[in-house]
Amino acid sequence: MEQSDFIKSKGNIRQFIITSNYTSALESLAAENPADPYWEKLKYQFNERD
Repeated sequence: MEQSDFIKSKGNIRQFIITSNYTSALESLAAENPADPYWEKLKYQFNERD
């Protein structure tokens, strides 16, 4: 998140960032739409940035 300039702090903020809801939503949407590569692309992007 620092690399994308979304977060300006240099401190350890990981404990304050909750991504489980977004991860769960992506997993659910990808499972419901297995033929749609869009959701897999979003999952890949998210994992690369996390």
